Amino acid sequence: MRVRREDRGKWAVRAVVSGMALILAAGSCVAPPPPKTMSTSDVRCDKAALATCEGAIVAAAREERDPTALIDAYAAARAERDAADRWASLWRDAKSDPKARAAKSVVLREQSGSDTPSPRVSARKGAVEIRTGPLPRPASIDASALLAAMGASLGWETIARVPADTKTFTEIFPNDPLRPFMAGLPPVVQDIVSRDPEGILDLDLEIAQAVRRAAEHAASFRYVNAAGEADRLSNLLERRNAASERKPSHPSEEAEPVLRGRYLLTLLESAGIALEPPAGASISPYPNARSSGPPGPDTLRDGTPYGHLLRVRAAEDDGATWKVVGDAILAAVPEGNREGIRALFGPREACVAVPPPSFQGPDDLAFAYSMGRSLAPSLSLDTTRKNLLPLAAWLPRYDAFVRTVGEARTTWTHAFALTQQRGELSGISLAQTPTYRRASMLVSAHLAALSQLHQAHPDRTRSMSVVTLAYAPGLVSDPALRDALVDLLRRMIEDRFARAKDAPEVFEAAFTGALAATAYPAAIQSAFYTGLVGAFRKKLDGDLARQSGWGVAGLFTADVLVRMLLGERPDLDAAAARVGQALADPSVARRPLARLAASVARYLALGSAGKLDPDAADPARFPADRKAARDALRESLAGLGEGAEPMPAALLDDVVTLGDQTITALATILLDKPAGSEPKCGGAKGGPSPAARRVLARIGDVRRRILASPSYAKGDGATIRRARLVVTILSDAIDVASPRKNKAAPFAFVIPAADADRAFSAGLAAWEERAFADAITSIYGLVRTYLAEPKASSIDATRVRSLLSALAAIFRDESAGTSVGLLDALARAAAVETPQGGLDALLVSLAGTLRAQGKQDQADFCLLGGVLVSVATDKPPPDAAIAAASSGASELGWALRFAREVFRARHGEPPRPSEYAEGMRGAVTRACEDPGAADAVVSVMDAMRLANTGDRAKAREKLDAFLAKAESSGLVMPRMTYRYEEKTVSKVLNVIFDVSFGAGLLERSSSFQLGLGVRSPRKPEGSFAAYLAPIAGPDRDTEAARYYVHASAVAAAYHFLDGDVDRGASAASRAIDAAIFGARLGGRSLGPADPKTLAVDARAVLAVTAVLAADAGMPLLAGDLWSLVRATLDEDTDDAALREILSTTPVAFAGMPTAKPLLDRAARALAVLGEPLACTEDKVELGGYEAPACDTYSLALSLRAGGALHKLPRIRRGDTGKACGGPLPALDTFLGGMDEKNYDPDAFTRATLDLASAGRVYDAAILLARQRQPSHCNPSLLGAARSIGRSKLLGPSLRADTLSVAVNCAPLEDAALDDLAALDADTAALADRSRNLSVLVFATELGLTRDRWDVLAKLARSPTFVSRWVDTSPQASLFALVLAHAVAILAKEPTLAEPASRSYDLFCVTLPPADKAACEAIRALGQPEGDPEAQAKRAREAVSAALQRITQKARR
Repeated sequence: MRVRREDRGKWAVRAVVSGMALILAAGSCVAPPPPKTMSTSDVRCDKAALATCEGAIVAAAREERDPTALIDAYAAARAERDAADRWASLWRDAKSDPKARAAKSVVLREQSGSDTPSPRVSARKGAVEIRTGPLPRPASIDASALLAAMGASLGWETIARVPADTKTFTEIFPNDPLRPFMAGLPPVVQDIVSRDPEGILDLDLEIAQAVRRAAEHAASFRYVNAAGEADRLSNLLERRNAASERKPSHPSEEAEPVLRGRYLLTLLESAGIALEPPAGASISPYPNARSSGPPGPDTLRDGTPYGHLLRVRAAEDDGATWKVVGDAILAAVPEGNREGIRALFGPREACVAVPPPSFQGPDDLAFAYSMGRSLAPSLSLDTTRKNLLPLAAWLPRYDAFVRTVGEARTTWTHAFALTQQRGELSGISLAQTPTYRRASMLVSAHLAALSQLHQAHPDRTRSMSVVTLAYAPGLVSDPALRDALVDLLRRMIEDRFARAKDAPEVFEAAFTGALAATAYPAAIQSAFYTGLVGAFRKKLDGDLARQSGWGVAGLFTADVLVRMLLGERPDLDAAAARVGQALADPSVARRPLARLAASVARYLALGSAGKLDPDAADPARFPADRKAARDALRESLAGLGEGAEPMPAALLDDVVTLGDQTITALATILLDKPAGSEPKCGGAKGGPSPAARRVLARIGDVRRRILASPSYAKGDGATIRRARLVVTILSDAIDVASPRKNKAAPFAFVIPAADADRAFSAGLAAWEERAFADAITSIYGLVRTYLAEPKASSIDATRVRSLLSALAAIFRDESAGTSVGLLDALARAAAVETPQGGLDALLVSLAGTLRAQGKQDQADFCLLGGVLVSVATDKPPPDAAIAAASSGASELGWALRFAREVFRARHGEPPRPSEYAEGMRGAVTRACEDPGAADAVVSVMDAMRLANTGDRAKAREKLDAFLAKAESSGLVMPRMTYRYEEKTVSKVLNVIFDVSFGAGLLERSSSFQLGLGVRSPRKPEGSFAAYLAPIAGPDRDTEAARYYVHASAVAAAYHFLDGDVDRGASAASRAIDAAIFGARLGGRSLGPADPKTLAVDARAVLAVTAVLAADAGMPLLAGDLWSLVRATLDEDTDDAALREILSTTPVAFAGMPTAKPLLDRAARALAVLGEPLACTEDKVELGGYEAPACDTYSLALSLRAGGALHKLPRIRRGDTGKACGGPLPALDTFLGGMDEKNYDPDAFTRATLDLASAGRVYDAAILLARQRQPSHCNPSLLGAARSIGRSKLLGPSLRADTLSVAVNCAPLEDAALDDLAALDADTAALADRSRNLSVLVFATELGLTRDRWDVLAKLARSPTFVSRWVDTSPQASLFALVLAHAVAILAKEPTLAEPASRSYDLFCVTLPPADKAACEAIRALGQPEGDPEAQAKRAREAVSAALQRITQKARR
């Protein structure tokens, strides 16, 4: 019953969505109200001022007003001036003739000669023909504009103006359906025809009508009809091209009427409305609306501005095409749209920044793309970029945009733009606004119409076009739209599985769907994967359950793996039975291997169920199910030769035992789990269990017997050859599973590489699918070599050639005669290369060959591949790659130099930022972003260069300047994206590599992504692109926070090294604050408050800084640094991982020989820090830390504070019994008492004051904030708290903690108010906004309970009292607004309410109020009131109600 109810619920949702679609569609089908008209008698046109009349006619047509009366008056004026005027005659006859009035397509044929008869109207195929003499040029406008206005008045849809020579047609489109995409250009195209002009004209008219019908169907959400019309349009375009005298090679050479039709097809395809070509359809010689080059030299002379814009839109390189025709387009575009068009198509480096238009009509919709990109990302920051608008200015334009899309009926193509951004920033909800609801209704109708289209044509729907909507944040955040999209995508994948007839088609559907979904947003991805897995399993349980073969067996195996990845417990018994059933068919190819695979499946089922006892070695004593599995394994191994000479019995027994015991060992290791919640460790504390170790030992004995067997070593029959292949695989599995002392150590294989190669080659020699056999052999050999020698300097080029040739053959479609161009090119290039060195060197060599062949994109891809290989093998990019990339115009040049410097930094060499600084800055500048982002990164790396070359003073100044600017102006961390796209006939393979500008300091900051999609059948091609990824986003913010933490740690270390303790403590405090509480830079909170995320890159430097801080006599600061380092360690961190932290000199100290002793001390301290961890084993001597001498007490205490030591260190007294000097003895005395659970107020005060007077401000603050008992207050502590809490040597978090002591200890006098104001300022600088809100609540409660409104007034005098909350939440902003207005009354300071007006306008006027009561209270407080007491009462009531609302929200 539950399933049935769920189904009913889903159908109910579909019904609602479909109902909205029908309502909107019905509304779209209703004729719009007739335009306002005026009688002819109301309009006058002076025959002497025809230009004025013409201007009025064109303006009326542009504004979609009825121009009939204006044209009547204009025609009358022309007739009055000349009774034979042809314009007047044309208008009169067109209006009076019934055929002309009813026509949709009109051919206006101009006949030469002075005796041309009066216009005559006649019928022709699908049109009406009107003959007239040559029309004179109007006084001030183009004749086409006048004809368009006449056509709009008469209801004509296409006007073909044919001159006397009939070789040049001008086609005019009144009420052009493509107007929303053409930026106001006159809807006029031109066609030059020399062969069969009448036939071409008829085809052009048919194309124009098909364009209009398809656009009308799409506008009315009749997508099934629109798709059918798009098919007809596509056929018409092919017929039109076939009829042309000159055959176009790409769209820029097509006739303008064809370009117009093809552009609409492109729009329909992008919207998912135009269908995929039917299966088996021929591939177009070029893809719809995409071309490979700029138009020819005659285009500018022969084309129209409208046609030129179509050519630009059709071009693959629109920039090159724009250079040819851009000036002609700009001259014809209305002046208000010129900057927008120039920004859209002009050179990117020109950085033309244009805000979105006001969307006052359909012409502005050409810039719909800019709407979602133009909202400033933050409410609190005033942007200076012209193309970004604050929310208050953006919302009216978005409202106009939604209204214009609705009026123009273009939701079908603007659904993404409608939901790319909907203005919901910083917790603002607009879901109840009319604009939001209208946009949702439009997009709902679009999704419902797409659903109907999919239902009608499930096998031809363009799923990838629909998927695009998943990347619209405003759609994903709308539950109804998200559910509708997920439901549509789910049904698409279900239908694709349902259509799959066999295992390969099922695999392709599953693989492409799963890989494509890796890039989906999380909100869509989870639901999509659920549908994908469900459809996959439904297919397995249905059709495939009755099929056999390797593919079916592989799919059942894949289902088991998927279940394990999802955390499910698969039924391995059932899966093994299905695999065995699929491979039991006698017709299955490679029968011996099939039997072997089926037997292994049975073993895996037993192993998963825990039925493979690792201590069972005697087959005679095996349980029945394991004995049956072993018998099946023996039978399959004995039959490997398919009737050839059998394997000797003893050898067969050993191979069977090897297989049985290997699978048992692997199952035992996989099922080993640590007891309780302990982490799984390596080494002596972890690794295989004793039982697994025993079975591995037995396996070693069996393996040695097999390898020593003469029959095994020298036999050459089919059975022995294949047995050697099986033994090699089993032996390698044993070697990989066997424990290694160091997890980073390479694997050691018992069977030599040459013997393994021979075993694979001989064992697969009889395979008929040679390409697959060669690919398997090559891949296995390459992976095996990498595991054995991950940092090898050379590679077997023969293997690489074999692999490339095999992959090219595998992916070649012999029936279609197509292939993967990249693989073919690489295979051909590899065939002639004989490189020396590793895979990276081979790729560089291939790049040179490809570049010589003119394949620049493929060459760049190979160079990028060389970088990836270098990263994987821990080597610098080859110099040859850097030279090759730097010699051309490739964006890879500076990136490869940057990668080389990153490698140097990772291996303890000083940085050389000058190698890449110019290129990095240029990349940011070309992307029209602030080059200061690159300068900031370069300045940090240059500071480390200076420090490592002896100029540490200048380095410190640079780092401090970097930190100060980041705090005041913000910090961004750009990423460079390199994308190679290989397009086969029907698929698209994407390889994406991102490189963070912070890679010099940030670990794992680069990313690699592989994507696979499908596309309509088209010509194969490949392309490489490099571009700056969007700077804004949560991931970029987190990287910026990580970089800030690392730079702060470096600055602290340098200051301490130079003896500048104050600046060292200040920088260290910055690192601690940002890592633990989150970074707030430039008024924005960046990254999560997660030290493991934010400090992991800096932990080596933080460890060194902790030692330096301890040396400087600041054990509590050092303790916080050790705590931060500890927070970055994983639960299973072992001794090797601890040593790895400082195994390479951090780049900050790479060129400092004197740093070696310091690094050694930090490494020893790290060992102490890691001693309590579950997986560490090394013996660490801790005795010296329990009773340290004075000079080592600070470090010992810091490690205790960092969580490392079990006992509190106490200073060891000397022989004379005297303690050491300075503030540490007092600290030792107080902490000793605390360790004995004795809080001594005097000892606490003495320790705090001694630390403060010695300049150890951070440590004194720690005592005050964390060790003071709440009731312990005295004048000395109050003074210390006030002084320390204002110290700029502390971060804002610790300052706030210390000032809280002062506030809690002091009476409410002027000094306390100053304390509270300082506390407010410090908490306002924190990423955690709740702490500042707590201060505000505290001050508010003082006003309400003790009538101390002067406290709140003190805070309200801050210029950011209200504005600081705009990026927190609307409720917090409104709370501050109420307080500002109320305290202005209660404290009798009216000016306090004045700065709040801007926030009031935003949250109570522009936006729907998030707290209506607050807005009403603010309005009431602003009203004049004659009675001061009544006004004060109203203010107190407003504050009390606001406080209640905000504290209830905080509790929730």
